[in-house]
Amino acid sequence: MALNDSPKHTPGALTKKLEETTSTLANLLLDTNLGSQSQRDTPHSIVCPFYHHPSLNNESPHVCTSEPNSHSHPSPLLDDLLDESLVSIPKEPQTPAASIELEQVLEANGIVNDYYWNLISWSSSNVIAVAVKKDVQLRRLEDGGMFSIRKDQSSSVSSVDFSNDGNVLAAGLDGGDGAGTVEMYDIETQSLLRKIQGCRSPATSLSWNKQIVTVGHYNGRIVHYDVRLGKPQVMELRGHNRIVCGLEWRSDGGLLTSGCDGGVVNIWDSRSGTFVPGSRGEVLWTKRDHNAAVKALAWCPWKPSLLASGGGLSDGTIQFWDTNTGERLNKLDFSSSAQVTSVQWSTHRTEFLTTFGHPNHGIVVHGYPSLEQLVEKQDAHDQRILWSALSPSKDVICTGGADGVLKLWKVWPTGG
Repeated sequence: MALNDSPKHTPGALTKKLEETTSTLANLLLDTNLGSQSQRDTPHSIVCPFYHHPSLNNESPHVCTSEPNSHSHPSPLLDDLLDESLVSIPKEPQTPAASIELEQVLEANGIVNDYYWNLISWSSSNVIAVAVKKDVQLRRLEDGGMFSIRKDQSSSVSSVDFSNDGNVLAAGLDGGDGAGTVEMYDIETQSLLRKIQGCRSPATSLSWNKQIVTVGHYNGRIVHYDVRLGKPQVMELRGHNRIVCGLEWRSDGGLLTSGCDGGVVNIWDSRSGTFVPGSRGEVLWTKRDHNAAVKALAWCPWKPSLLASGGGLSDGTIQFWDTNTGERLNKLDFSSSAQVTSVQWSTHRTEFLTTFGHPNHGIVVHGYPSLEQLVEKQDAHDQRILWSALSPSKDVICTGGADGVLKLWKVWPTGG
């Protein structure tokens, strides 16, 4: 089937490709408790030296003006969430030590140098997708295969994300007649399943929650689409009025977080409201503590209420939030010259990794909650790092840079 033809698959065909899989979080359930009080987070503020850089403006959000949103204690909406006492925190000490060792370099010539776009994704079936202008290239790491699934199209691709089972790739479009459209591709057959034509504004970020694909737009809108339905839009979220450049569902599907160009972070409860056409979601918490765009958002896999958010130039911080209470637990300050572009948590170590655009195109691993720097790799790319993705094995990080290459780094040994 030619990719520029009208899709010949029905929504039911896509549903078949998106059979629900067991939640990632369920794999973390163990018979151990959270640990003693000494293991729990205590507020920190750590400063790391970088250089000065021009600032960005703050934003005034469209709605959701309070912080927290009518909550001064844990929200009753969260009462049915996973009991964190059942989630295992990795034990210290963790050996061998974390490292940042280059394993592989992949060409991505023509990748767009745009901080606000989200152009790489790594599937659970070990396939890396990278958007290169109007094309999407797939790299099958098991056998080294490479192929394109989108050719001869009029609109550039501004975001990509794999479904939870890795069978479907969503590609959000930027300009031309397709602005705001999301295309769905079958990875096995490399064919177009369907197009969702919604908001006429570039689709700058994507995140899946089983059969729901959530799209963040250039104009600040966020829309939930149920891909099983003929008319898929089931909810809209209005909490930003500038570019939504960060978007991330928690693995259990209970909460969604979004970040935008003006430094606002919103946390949304998926059980607030009904997923039906015309409905609007309710923000749980709104945070305005960043002074620049928030692209880097990451949920902690072994402490589900813990969210990390990283700010761009003129902010240069990573802030850590308890999403049950809205409290800021920790803050890691790299100074205003640092452009934080992504954060990745280890699933089996109490550590997280940060990538930077400026000033040094670097990668750093820190411990949590100590915020101790464990290992650093400066000039990991020739130009700024803009994206990262974690491998299915959870030990390798893929970074994508404005220099037109993808690099695979061995970071977290699985024997620790």
